[in-house]
Amino acid sequence: MRLLALENGLTLLRMLVAALKSGVGECPCHRCLIKRKDIHHVGTKKDEHARQVSTRDPDVTLGQVKEARRHIYDLNYAVDGDKVQSFLFKQSLTPNVVSIPLRIYYQSLLIEIILGCIH
Repeated sequence: MRLLALENGLTLLRMLVAALKSGVGECPCHRCLIKRKDIHHVGTKKDEHARQVSTRDPDVTLGQVKEARRHIYDLNYAVDGDKVQSFLFKQSLTPNVVSIPLRIYYQSLLIEIILGCIH
């Protein structure tokens, strides 16, 4: 029970810190699609259920970021313009793409550690 309370407390802290960023969109959490207006539910059963059913889909997110980048670099739209923000604002995205997804980086790092321990 204490672990659950600690985890909920840390989640609350992350959400509150993320919510301090003003004007960055409707979803302050980088893991789920909880709206800014629903932050007051953090730590409740309703919040726990909502976070489980509203996780971000990486393919959809990447597609929106790619479309925003296409509008910025190919069609010369402004980053803070309405056209680009229509792809980014609802999920609080930024038009950046990380070259190596973290899960692949961590998987390769884990494999190197395991192989290092074997030899």
